[in-house]
Amino acid sequence: MAMQSAPPVGALPSVARPLRYTGAPRADRYRYTERAYAMSAAFGDTPPDYTVDYQGTRPWIWRSNSGGYRVVEQVPGGQRDYYYQPGDTQPFYVSDPDGGYAYDRGKLIGVYGSDGVPVDDIRAAERADAAGRYLYRARQLYHAAQYQQRQAAYAADWQARRDAVVAQRQSWEAARARDADWQVWHDAHERDEHNAWQDEQNRRTAYVAAIGIGVSVAAVALTRHHDGGAPSGGGPADRAGGSYGPQNAGYGQPPRGPQPQQPPTRRQVQPIHSAIPQPQPQPVRQQAPAVQGIDARQHAEQEAQRQAQLARQQQNAAARSANIAAQVNAAKSRDANNVRLQQAQLSRQQAEITRQQRQVASEHAAALNAAASARVARDQAMAFRNSERPANAQHQQKQRQQQQQQQQQQQQQQQQRSQQQASRIAEQAASRVRQQADTQRQIVAQASAHAATMQQEQQNAVRAAIKQDAAHQPGNPRPQKPQDGRQNRHPSQ
Repeated sequence: MAMQSAPPVGALPSVARPLRYTGAPRADRYRYTERAYAMSAAFGDTPPDYTVDYQGTRPWIWRSNSGGYRVVEQVPGGQRDYYYQPGDTQPFYVSDPDGGYAYDRGKLIGVYGSDGVPVDDIRAAERADAAGRYLYRARQLYHAAQYQQRQAAYAADWQARRDAVVAQRQSWEAARARDADWQVWHDAHERDEHNAWQDEQNRRTAYVAAIGIGVSVAAVALTRHHDGGAPSGGGPADRAGGSYGPQNAGYGQPPRGPQPQQPPTRRQVQPIHSAIPQPQPQPVRQQAPAVQGIDARQHAEQEAQRQAQLARQQQNAAARSANIAAQVNAAKSRDANNVRLQQAQLSRQQAEITRQQRQVASEHAAALNAAASARVARDQAMAFRNSERPANAQHQQKQRQQQQQQQQQQQQQQQQRSQQQASRIAEQAASRVRQQADTQRQIVAQASAHAATMQQEQQNAVRAAIKQDAAHQPGNPRPQKPQDGRQNRHPSQ
C-alpha cells in the first residue's frame, strides 16, 4: 500500500494572522539548517519509529530519547520534513522540495533554498505565507504524533523512500562545501551540534547492529503470533514485509501523561526485540506413577533453568555485540567526520585558490581595460586637437582682429579725449584773453577817466588863474601872502 501524499502548500489552510519575515542575525543564519542536519544524521538510516493516521495520510515519525521529533510527509515532488526540539510543540525548521523555513518561538527568521542556502530578504518575504501555513500544520502534526493511535510503518514504503530521506542530508553537505561562510560556521559549531545528538545516534546504531538483520523475520513472526498466522491487521501483502521501530527501546516512546482511550483501528505492532522467540520450557508427557511425575517436574525445572541460562547468554551476547557495534560505528563516525573535515579544508583551499585566480584574472583584465581606455583617450585627445587646429587659427585671427579693433577704438577714444582737452584749453585761453581784454578796457577806461579828471582840473586851474590874474590888475589890491610864508603854487605843480 503506497503512502498517500499530503496536500501541497497551496492547498493548506491559510492562517488568520500571516507571519512576517524578521530575519536572523547574519552570524546565526546557518544555525537552523545545521541543527536539522544534526538531528537527521542522528536518526541515520533507521526506519520510522511509527506512523499515525492524520487527515487521510500516514506521516512517518521519529522520536528521540530526549523528546525531539522528526515528522516526514510525502508530497507531490518529494517530501516535507518537520523538525522539533525536545519539549517544543512547534518546529524550528520545516523543509519541502522548494526550500526550508526557520522558526524561533513562532517567528519566521529564516528562508532557504532547496540546498539549505539562505535566500535574500525579498524572496524570503514573498514566501512568508507558505511559512505560516506550514507552522499551523506542524502544530497539528505534533499533537497527532503524541496522541493518535500509533501504527507500524509499511516496509515497502520505507524501502522505496529511504533514499530521499538520506538525499536531503547529502544535498546540504554539497551546498555547504560550496558555501565558504556556511563551511566556516559548520567547522566552528559542529562539535556542539554533534554532541547534542551523539547519544541518540549511538543508541540507533547499536539497535540496528543488534537486531537489524532479523527485523523483517521478527516482525513477521510477531504479527503471525498475534493474528494466528495471518499478517498484522489482515492488510495486503506489502505489509507482510514487517514493521520497524524500537518503540520500547527508547525510540518512539509514548509521551508521559494520559493517553486517549479509543479503540485502535489497527492492531498495534509490539516492539521488535520482543518479537524474538524466547526459549520456553518443553512440555513433559504426564505419567501416572508418582515417581514419573516427580522426575518430570525436575526435568522441566532443569530444562527451564537451562533455557533461562541460554536466554541470558544470548542477551549478554547481544549486548556485547551491540556495544562492539556501537564502538565500531563511533570509530567510523569519527573517521567520517575527519574525512569530511579534510574534504572541507581541501574545498576551502580550492575555493581560496579559485578566488585568488579569479582575483588575479580580474586585476589583469582590469589593467588591460585601463590600458586600452588610456590609449583610446589619448587617440581621442589627439584627434580632438587635430580637429581644433583650423578652428584655433580662425579663432586667433578673430582675436587679432578684435584686438586691432579695440586698439583703433582706444586710439579714437584717445584722440577724442585729446581734442576735448585741447578744446577745454582753448576755451580756457580764450576766457583768459577775454578777461585780459576786459581788464585792459577797464584800465583804459580808468585812465581815460583819470585823464579827463586831470584835464578838467587843469582847465579849472587855468580858469582860476585867469580869474586871479584879472583880479591883480591895477586898481585891484594884491592879495596878501599867506601866513606860513609859502607861495601859492599853480595847480598844475
